Amino acid sequence: MNIVDCCLISFSVASLFSFSLIKFARRYKLFQPDREEIIAITNKRKFVPTMGGLAIFFAVNISCLFMQLNWPVIALGNAYAALGFCDDFLKLKRNKYSGLLIKSRLFFEILCAFLFVSYTIWQDSSRNYVPIVNMFVPLSYLLSMLWGVLVIVSSANSYNLTDGVDTLASTIG
Repeated sequence: MNIVDCCLISFSVASLFSFSLIKFARRYKLFQPDREEIIAITNKRKFVPTMGGLAIFFAVNISCLFMQLNWPVIALGNAYAALGFCDDFLKLKRNKYSGLLIKSRLFFEILCAFLFVSYTIWQDSSRNYVPIVNMFVPLSYLLSMLWGVLVIVSSANSYNLTDGVDTLASTIG
């Protein structure tokens, strides 16, 4: 199965699951709590359904089964998805905009990235590919570890920062 087929399957699953998820969220009033600063500026509440990451989670996992990706990549994605689910669940439970503490979230992100990078370096430490220059660069174990964790954690956090700005992550994700 090629990449185009997997993208079409992923898009179809996410679209179908999103509609069901939005209906479920509206029925049970599972809305993301608004930040007080936004309410003060706009003088109104936005009723944005939460837990939309579940649709992406199922779509990506189903397409990964068809693509037969290696399990560490799937495990890392699922670990970050579980972290996002916990964050959204705590927001709903507390009915506040803040979910997980920033330090806790960052700790678990670094831990997951560290485990992933450790495994990939353990599998083949001689292959450090730099796509910008399209070549392999020899790096020490420690430098490879630091670089890998930095790239993974900063990518995830930049995506989440963009998502927090009126859910714009759907345009870049």
